[in-house]
Amino acid sequence: MKRIIYFSVISSILLIETGCSHDKRVENKFALAAESPKIEELTVNEVLKPLDIITTDNYICILHEEKSSGNQIYVYDADTFGFKYDFAKRGQGPAETVALDVMKNARGDTLDLIDQANYRHLTYILNPNAADLLDDTFLELPNMGPLQETYWVNDSIIIFSTLGRELLTYNTKSQRIVDRFCVSEIMTDCSQDDLKDIGGFHFACRGEDIVIALRYWPRLILGKIGEDFSINIETPELLDTNALNNDKKADRTIYYTSVTMGDDRIVAQYYGFPQRLTQPFPVNLEGQNLKFKIEVYDKSLSPIIQYDPQSDFNRIFLDDNRHRIFYWDAFDDFEKLKQITLP
Repeated sequence: MKRIIYFSVISSILLIETGCSHDKRVENKFALAAESPKIEELTVNEVLKPLDIITTDNYICILHEEKSSGNQIYVYDADTFGFKYDFAKRGQGPAETVALDVMKNARGDTLDLIDQANYRHLTYILNPNAADLLDDTFLELPNMGPLQETYWVNDSIIIFSTLGRELLTYNTKSQRIVDRFCVSEIMTDCSQDDLKDIGGFHFACRGEDIVIALRYWPRLILGKIGEDFSINIETPELLDTNALNNDKKADRTIYYTSVTMGDDRIVAQYYGFPQRLTQPFPVNLEGQNLKFKIEVYDKSLSPIIQYDPQSDFNRIFLDDNRHRIFYWDAFDDFEKLKQITLP
């Protein structure tokens, strides 16, 4: 029995050491070699579980995963990163929210919050010592689950994605949906069931410009919002869903997991490894791999620079006003916010 146990232990060790060694990154057709960026660290003294980062003209706002009845938004000075205050209490009382999300682009120092539980829309102005509530309304939307990513197009129109893999424009003044776009429209032989599995995407919007980052294709796709706020996606060819590895979904390559856009640049997060490597041990014998590359393009998708931070992180966040991106270590306590200054 001891020999059997010993053999099993040795076999397990060998599997851990060799199980995923053959997995190599599928490199993107990026025109520039990856550089190791200069990474600065900003110290975080507050105990937070960060979910999102939104930058305004003067502040950095961190959405905190609050499980009880505390505040969910922590506000920092954008230049000094000094802590200012926190607000947006979790709960069901006046001006409180249960499932908080934040619109991705602030208007000046105005911050918009959405309660995904009931589509409540709260608008705050951030001041040096407190956040003052400006408006408390509801988005009159049919139940379509949590809105995935929400951006202002102008002072009345927002655009967001849904769990149904759609993009929608919505008029907050007239409270009506203006247009819809489903990603299956750019995919061949794609049923609604297939779309749930392979139609994953992230997107960003800046004014009339849209960029879509596809999860299972090495493609970034540009689009425009029309004068009538229709959604117009520019794709030269349909995407062949039959080309994906549908027999072994865990071995399907993940390409893009997030994208963000500024006035004159697009910043995308590229993976290039099989999907199973995103899972922890024992699904992935080498342990979870969250080592992304960061690609920077101009607004026409001409490459500017590619970074390889060689560290594990979940998502990048763009501060376009100060030409920098943020992220944090995926496996450490949140005590440092990492910062890379863009060219």
